[in-house]
Amino acid sequence: MTGQLHRAAPPAITGWAAHPTGLCALAWSGDGRRLATGGNDGLIHLWRLGDGTAEKLTTFAGHSGSVRSLAWTPDGGRLASGAEDGVVAVWDTTTGERVATPQRGRRWVNAVAWSPDGRLLAAAGGDRRTMVTDQLGRPVTAPLASPYGVLLSLVWSPDGARLAATCRGSALTIWDTARWQVAERLPAGGGAVWTVCWWRDGLAVGDAAGRLRVWDTDPLRPRLLLGAHGGAVARVTVNHTGSVLATLSHDQTIGVWDARTGRPLWRVQDAYPGWTGCLEAAPTADLLAGTDTSGREVRIWPLSGPGPRCEPAGTPVAEELRHAIRDADSHGRGYVALHDVAHLVADRWPALRKPEGWARAAVERGAATGDLALLGGRVAATGARALADAATATIREAAATGERTVNLRRDPSLPSPGTALAGGLLVQTSRAWIDATERPWILHSPEALPQAGPARDGSGSRPAIELRWGREVATTAAQVFCHLVNTTLFRHWSATREALTAATDERHRVWVEAGRDGREGLTVRVAADTETHRELLAELLVARITRENPGADRPARGTATVTGWTPDRFHRWDPAATGAWALGEADLPDRLDDRVAVLDEQIDDERLRQERLLLGTELPLPDHADVTVWHLARDRDTASALAAQLAVLGLRAGHDIADAARLVNASERSTASVLLLTDALRQWSTSPLAAPYAQLTAHTEANGRRIRWLPVIVNAAAPPADLPDHLHSFDWYRHEGIDRAERRRHLHALLGGILVDRTRS
Repeated sequence: MTGQLHRAAPPAITGWAAHPTGLCALAWSGDGRRLATGGNDGLIHLWRLGDGTAEKLTTFAGHSGSVRSLAWTPDGGRLASGAEDGVVAVWDTTTGERVATPQRGRRWVNAVAWSPDGRLLAAAGGDRRTMVTDQLGRPVTAPLASPYGVLLSLVWSPDGARLAATCRGSALTIWDTARWQVAERLPAGGGAVWTVCWWRDGLAVGDAAGRLRVWDTDPLRPRLLLGAHGGAVARVTVNHTGSVLATLSHDQTIGVWDARTGRPLWRVQDAYPGWTGCLEAAPTADLLAGTDTSGREVRIWPLSGPGPRCEPAGTPVAEELRHAIRDADSHGRGYVALHDVAHLVADRWPALRKPEGWARAAVERGAATGDLALLGGRVAATGARALADAATATIREAAATGERTVNLRRDPSLPSPGTALAGGLLVQTSRAWIDATERPWILHSPEALPQAGPARDGSGSRPAIELRWGREVATTAAQVFCHLVNTTLFRHWSATREALTAATDERHRVWVEAGRDGREGLTVRVAADTETHRELLAELLVARITRENPGADRPARGTATVTGWTPDRFHRWDPAATGAWALGEADLPDRLDDRVAVLDEQIDDERLRQERLLLGTELPLPDHADVTVWHLARDRDTASALAAQLAVLGLRAGHDIADAARLVNASERSTASVLLLTDALRQWSTSPLAAPYAQLTAHTEANGRRIRWLPVIVNAAAPPADLPDHLHSFDWYRHEGIDRAERRRHLHALLGGILVDRTRS
């Protein structure tokens, strides 16, 4: 923690190699004598701990994806596992057999947790639901829906009366397990809330901005708020007495804290952050289990007995950011590039010359204090209110002149880069959407659409679902239309100020009318060619508008009639992005609530994609790529195709770099490196990629940094047998030789890997 005094970490008691492909989950048994570890290889190992030793007892094999979470029953007889293959499994820890598969077919599973009595199992993940079953997999309640975004972690209260979950949103949701209703929804973070821990007299969460929040639990009231880390807090855990908290962060450090006062105790400087929270305090002794720097070995530290005092870390990051902003203002610039901020702070804070994640989180933390606005995760901009005013003025000007689109490049009132930042704000507030990837600076403005559409003769009347909200709902018709277009389901559309007609590629059409009555609030009517689309969109709008207006009642629902109209000309939704990004029927689950969850998440992800496109197009960003593609010369066309798909997602991919020195330099400056594994790459050691890889590895290790490697398998090629172990420590993605839905899934997973957050944001 900046500006606070930490002690050096005590030496590890023991350590051992656990998973050559990388460790991503671990859990202690209730008696503290055994440790379960899960890896990227889909395997689970059980270890018996002795006096400075570890003996492997057994291995469970059955998952086809990385094991994301592990949980023992209180008696130690069973172990639950959740993995990226969407399966929740229960294993007999004595025989090694899989005794149950209570859940399967989920998008991926981030968290599993047994109730304190061992009778109920909760699991949550990418489908935005928490499922609670008995040991045999029989549901004990309807799925518990996430209030916002993918679910990231779960924990039961010590008495089992409540269940808490964190998600991609900034709230902690607590359910009453007697009635399975939401009991509390606490503001808990800046950005995603990654992790939650609950003990007898405390509750703690860690968020994407590096902060740690602690509450007393009887009654529930805030106790501490710590700027604990310079990167997302991926895991928080508490010792068996509830007196010491330990945190793991994407700034590559482990922090240990006094749970009552928040006083920092000691810190491990080069901990492997991993993709999931590999950090657990033992339930019966003051021991802490985590990983080594490589992420392949387990380490056990004593929680007591820290080493000698360290010097204070120096000026807090927030102060450095304020200095950077003041400097930018003095030179007449209203923005600070994130890359510049990272280098500025790294130069003044050499002890934390870490990957880009810590700088990103620090900027977000500054944004939360009102010093700057962060749009799209790339640029910190001063004068947030001025930006909002500029965005509003842009829309009003377009509406006054009757223009249906806003061309940011032609707007004389907004100098670049304010143009792109204002455009990003329009997208962020659902008041505009991008016309096409090739022209991200042209925004469609619903508020500038014509007042009326073609005449309607009444012959096309269709039954509609009518939703009525009260005056407390602030959502506008324009925002309703933005939501529908941003689902990416509808490739063709036409709209007026109060009505939208949209169609899928299969020519399934929907008609949506929206308007406000000064006395009665917002009214929305949804009609469609198919009953499936009518119900789906109605439920989607209920979910989003209710969440956007906290405290508002659910709408009154009734039936109505909509006179559908077919415009003379449809606009096409972003044709360049269709194959790589847009959803189709094959991408949607069978259940209605699952479909709503997928579309709800897609709306948010589409807005983030549009922000990345805007900022990457208009702002004078550094001359480095987001990702560098490593490939053989003969695979140039494949690399070019992948780079084009990443460009659709708003990322710049550098490829076709033949010179080894330039390749190393580009990779050091980019966020991640992609390695194309093709049939041409049959032997690593003799390939032209081996020498620059060794050089890059030596450079980054000397600077205390790791490159995030993302191997991509092309057409099911077999990786070379002599591929370095380090390249096996990451997830593998597929490209080509698979159907559209599978290719899209892997591309989005690759996007998540590049952007650090494995929740596919």
